Amino acid sequence: MDGLYNLKLDDIFSLLNNKNSKIKDIFDNINKLKIKIDSEHIKKLLNVSDNLNHAFDELEEIYYHMLDNDSSISKTDEESEEIKTYKIDNRIQKIFLPYMMLMKIKLEN
Repeated sequence: MDGLYNLKLDDIFSLLNNKNSKIKDIFDNINKLKIKIDSEHIKKLLNVSDNLNHAFDELEEIYYHMLDNDSSISKTDEESEEIKTYKIDNRIQKIFLPYMMLMKIKLEN
């Protein structure tokens, strides 16, 4: 993991693009099989979908954070609104997540 912190941003994007291409190739290969899929593999695909949704959310958060910190470019109204939403969501999460976790623990006991 330490080696990851020494990479340049372009290197990280290249690695992510390669991974993305491999994932797309695997999806295409699975789709070409045209055979019935069993419930175990449907659950795995659901897990993959959840992970991809999480990755998308994380990447979107990184994008809006970086966009907000870059004063050298002008932002569209839509981007400005998304940045504002991102900031509000993060603030709400920072404030309420600990309380929600505490309530969950209390309710489980």
